[in-house]
Amino acid sequence: MTAVIAPARTGDAVLLRLPGAAWRALPWLAACGAGITLAVVVALWITAWTPVLAPPVGALLASPFLAWAVDAVHRQLFDEQTAVSHRRRLLAAAIGCVAPAALAAWSTIVAGLADTSMAWPLQVLAVAAVVAAAVCAAVGVVAVPLAAIRADAALRSVAALSFIAVVRRPLGALAALACTAAVVWLGLSWFAGLLVLAGPVLVVLMVGAAWTTVVSAGVDLPALAVLRPRTRTSPGEEE
Repeated sequence: MTAVIAPARTGDAVLLRLPGAAWRALPWLAACGAGITLAVVVALWITAWTPVLAPPVGALLASPFLAWAVDAVHRQLFDEQTAVSHRRRLLAAAIGCVAPAALAAWSTIVAGLADTSMAWPLQVLAVAAVVAAAVCAAVGVVAVPLAAIRADAALRSVAALSFIAVVRRPLGALAALACTAAVVWLGLSWFAGLLVLAGPVLVVLMVGAAWTTVVSAGVDLPALAVLRPRTRTSPGEEE
């Protein structure tokens, strides 16, 4: 017979369903990985004359693939779908990707100026930009999936709520970023083919991190997909 487990509305329930949702969304995740890799290559080609601009340009080009993949995982994870415009999803993904990338690029420029001029205020500003980039990236991990579902809140409200949620529970967002960075590092230092996995890994982990984080801030989850595990049929029982 088939046992049906009613959907729960806790962060743990999201993690319980996330592997199955990621598996069912695998074709979209694979396309996302290829698209993000292509976007990075195009960004490096466009900014060959000034490599410092490669991060924000690459983030901008990759953001539509990220938004598309997050939506694909959401469709497999939730039974309750909220009508959110594609423009909003793209805008949220673009802001979440470009903001930390731009801050990282700015920190590189300021650090170069600090080395040239030996001015300690510029060194402090470079470190501050790095910290701001990390904070924006962590907030983006939570804000992008949340904005893709909650059409009833403005993006500014989503960003503010995500910031508060990350401050209260930062481990999920930081773990998602750290795992993605580890995949990128392995791709650059060992096998370049692993770079294609960076995008899908980020998408799956950010969806899990986002919803487990915002639950602690009081955000209600949409209706989760029902789990239907298979159990053995006992003698005399009908399926």
